[in-house]
Amino acid sequence: MSYWHQMYRRPTRSPRLEVKNGEARFKSLMDKKLTEKDRSFAESLKRQFEDGGTLTAKQIECVEKMEQRYSPEAQLKRERWAQSYKAEHRATALICANYYATTSYFRDLSVKIATDEDFVPTEKQFNAMTKNKYALKAIKAATEPPAFPIGS
Repeated sequence: MSYWHQMYRRPTRSPRLEVKNGEARFKSLMDKKLTEKDRSFAESLKRQFEDGGTLTAKQIECVEKMEQRYSPEAQLKRERWAQSYKAEHRATALICANYYATTSYFRDLSVKIATDEDFVPTEKQFNAMTKNKYALKAIKAATEPPAFPIGS
């Protein structure tokens, strides 16, 4: 055994666990309207499950998170957020998008908000972009009347 092998041993493989109701769980997950990224990840997990009928603990945890993310309750919550965003929060998001357009922070998100009227950020994205101390100052400056008359 060389010196390199003594210093950098191969990691041991994670133990594989049996997935309860695996076929039914993957079938119901694949029938849902998944994002492209989630669909490819779920297909990868499904292939691994079909090869041996087992997954690692972390892979099982990922399947459970996807099941929660695409549960009827989570989908209803996202639909409600989309409705309330368009009615109540879009103006605030536009103020922050215009503020962040000049910086390197939230660049992709601010461009999508400013250019696409149908785009709805996730609630987490909206809170990250509008609830920090810099955004709160920008919102305050944009919504309050000027402290001094124009031209003074």
